[in-house]
Amino acid sequence: MIRERKLLRLAGYDYTAPGAYFITACVHGRKNEFGIIENGVMQLNEYGLIVEQQWKWLFDQYDYLKTGEYCVMPNHFHGIIQITVGNGRDRSLRDGDRFPRDGDRFPRDGDRFPRDCDRFPRDCDRSLHRGGKIKSIPELIGAFKTTSSKLIHIAGNNKFKWQKSYYDVIIRDDESFCRISEYIRNNPKHWDNDAYRHQA
Repeated sequence: MIRERKLLRLAGYDYTAPGAYFITACVHGRKNEFGIIENGVMQLNEYGLIVEQQWKWLFDQYDYLKTGEYCVMPNHFHGIIQITVGNGRDRSLRDGDRFPRDGDRFPRDGDRFPRDCDRFPRDCDRSLHRGGKIKSIPELIGAFKTTSSKLIHIAGNNKFKWQKSYYDVIIRDDESFCRISEYIRNNPKHWDNDAYRHQA
């Protein structure tokens, strides 16, 4: 099982490197735990609010992180997380990133995206970092999932579990950043056609 989980990450890539990462985490069994979608708008329940709270908590905890678009869906979570400082490594991104299996709604090359969307971060602002070790994306997502699970259990849903591991996409450039941001923003509108809607 551990070996299978490691295969989801890009082999040889340094997940502490500055850059932007698109994260997808699913509820175990694809059960709808976080609320419902009405008229294309996500209505978070108590557990969905905890997930949103703990995503924001990550960025309060670590000053070298910056959040992009995020969305809590009924049975999964999408978010962009940016590491803004590093140890001088080249921030260029490599081939072979891992895409979530989210059906045909994932934006394609050539799709239009808004001109005023957030941009892919280009410069590392080391002045913001208080020092210490930069946590890797797997460590950060592990903290997000562990703390949100614990709080959901305390809130009364002691059977809640995240699916093991998660999907990540290493965002390469402005165009990808904007396409993915738009995809996350519009995800609730496309719930009827979302591959994650059906339980595994």
